[in-house]
Amino acid sequence: MVDVALFPKDPSESLLAALALAGIHPEPVDSLESVTQSRTADWSILIVELGDEPMRRMRHLAGIAGDSGLPVLVVAEGDHLDLMSQVTGVSDFLVTPVNPVELRLRLLRLQRAS
Repeated sequence: MVDVALFPKDPSESLLAALALAGIHPEPVDSLESVTQSRTADWSILIVELGDEPMRRMRHLAGIAGDSGLPVLVVAEGDHLDLMSQVTGVSDFLVTPVNPVELRLRLLRLQRAS
């Protein structure tokens, strides 16, 4: 499948369940600040769940995508959608609760595009 990195390392139960049902075993990332070009060489895609710190997490996405070219899939709550128009570095997004089939399809699509 796809070599996926995941932030935060303790995501929501919804995202964990969708990843498990989709057969995806991501590598947890301790912090977005630690995502460097050398680390991203092992991954095909980075999944970032916005959670309760959407603005803080989105500030890092443009740099990550620009420095590494790594596709970034954002998992957002419905009330975060207005924020999505303000951020660069997001390749695709999902709204919670995450559907495992949709998650798998979006990851495959991003992998093919990169």
